[in-house]
Amino acid sequence: MNSRWYIPPFKGSKAGAAKVANKQEINDDTYNRDDQLINLSSKLDTPEETNTKQEKQPEIETLKQSISRLENALKELDEEHNSQMLYLNQEQNHIVEEIEAINLNRNSKTKYNGFQEKVEVQKEEVHKLKKENEFIRQELDNIAEKEETLYFELQEKKRKLKEVKEEFLKKDKEAQLYNQEYKNSIKELQEKIEDLSKVNKLEKVKNAIAKEYLQKITRKKNATDEKLEDYKIIALKSEFRIVKLQIQDIDKEISEIPASLINHSNSIISQTYDYTDSYY
Repeated sequence: MNSRWYIPPFKGSKAGAAKVANKQEINDDTYNRDDQLINLSSKLDTPEETNTKQEKQPEIETLKQSISRLENALKELDEEHNSQMLYLNQEQNHIVEEIEAINLNRNSKTKYNGFQEKVEVQKEEVHKLKKENEFIRQELDNIAEKEETLYFELQEKKRKLKEVKEEFLKKDKEAQLYNQEYKNSIKELQEKIEDLSKVNKLEKVKNAIAKEYLQKITRKKNATDEKLEDYKIIALKSEFRIVKLQIQDIDKEISEIPASLINHSNSIISQTYDYTDSYY
């Protein structure tokens, strides 16, 4: 751009800029028409006018050169003006594009603000969901704690049930042992009853032998024949030894029977007669 010429900023529209760009073509046509008119007028001049023109021809040439220089300068100015207008037109287009971009950006900001509002709403929803999730998690923790408590209670009940079962089995085993002992006791009692019956029979035999022996002694004491005294005494002593051996055999047999059955029972002889009396 030529700094000698100041061209104010173009404030017109695009159509105005196009008109200015076509101004150079209009000026060129005007200059051509002027040259044609000058040539035509020279043909119509009188000889005097022709001489005058020839005298003034150097001035005319100087003027033509000046005009040519002015035309060239004007042409340069027009070209520079056109270039400036083109530049301004480009700048205007660029500014229009920037304005459109700004408007678009403004619309985008509006959309962004709307999006931001949606984001805020979604944040609130997320916050609510987090609270609900926290509440649900707390409930799950409480349920897990209750399940753990119930699990330990169940284990404790199982342990107690196991103890009860073991105690029941133990008592059942004890009951079985008791039943077995009861059966054994009944069997032993039956055997004792049989043994006691046997003891009673043996004691009856002992009593019968002792009774018979006592009767003989009584008869001997009541005898009046003194001659036979010594003989009877010897016979009684001999018979006593026999009775004693019989009673000892019975006592031995009784001793083989459990003592608990015969502790309460005493021989009639031991109650009524001591067969170890030295008198005999």
